[in-house]
Amino acid sequence: MITSGQSGALVYRIEIKEKPYLLRIIPDTNVVAAKANLSYYFSYMRIASEAEIAPKIQYLSIENKLSITHFIESKPFPLDEARNKLPILLRKLHSLPGFHSVMNIFEIAGIYIQKLKALNILPDSEISDMIENYKKIASVYPLEKEGLVSCHNDLKPENIIYDGKKPWIVDWEAAFLNLRYADLSIVVNFIPKNQSEEIELLKSYFDREPTDYDLACFYLIQQILHINYFTVFLVILSSKGKSIDLDKRPDCNFSEFHNRMWKGEISLAEDESRLYYALVHKDKYQNNIKSQRFKNALDIVLKMNIN
Repeated sequence: MITSGQSGALVYRIEIKEKPYLLRIIPDTNVVAAKANLSYYFSYMRIASEAEIAPKIQYLSIENKLSITHFIESKPFPLDEARNKLPILLRKLHSLPGFHSVMNIFEIAGIYIQKLKALNILPDSEISDMIENYKKIASVYPLEKEGLVSCHNDLKPENIIYDGKKPWIVDWEAAFLNLRYADLSIVVNFIPKNQSEEIELLKSYFDREPTDYDLACFYLIQQILHINYFTVFLVILSSKGKSIDLDKRPDCNFSEFHNRMWKGEISLAEDESRLYYALVHKDKYQNNIKSQRFKNALDIVLKMNIN
């Protein structure tokens, strides 16, 4: 049994005639177990497999709620390799035929901000500031102009399997149409170490130099993603009756925390790690919205779309 990941599926490494495969069984209690959801999930697996983004499929059954794919032996994915290969992989992913529409990253953030507000575990001033900054970004961001693309939406390290030559994306349960910068922002949490490396990542993704407008849109969506991770994980922990100490912090900063996740030293399957993950995103967001870069990004996107 393979225990990494958080989808709730039962996942096994199996051998048939001495060849390894991955057996994935979706329990009836899983959110994607409904026939319609499974139809989406399996169809995206197949599309991604045919595009050689996901492992080769051996068998899919909506009726039996299971899949069998080729097993890829995971090897360490050096960050230098990831910087070069993941942007190209994401460009390929985002060019796939359109997935179905659920909610974009703004809609998800709006819902979870309100859920967190109802829990009354944050000071009123903090939740008010979050709502205000969320509205600032949402009011200038050109959703229709930027458009939605086929996204994975859960590109944490355990969902990126490196075989020593190329990366593969697994676990397509959360796939749906979203802003391209949603996937890119997740990857940026782990790989670039500074703004220059972010620019290089976007240059590789777009296959051109990113404009100031590209960079501004990207930075604004990064802040929405930070809000998402903070609010979603606090709501999840609260729903489990967990005591939430907002003053707790891990013994490392945002970048170090993600480095340890990339190396497999931290798992978000553990509630303490989930709390720490929420809080490092909160700290990152609160620092970023005070920066000149945030103000500039708002101005650039607003002026571009007024013109």
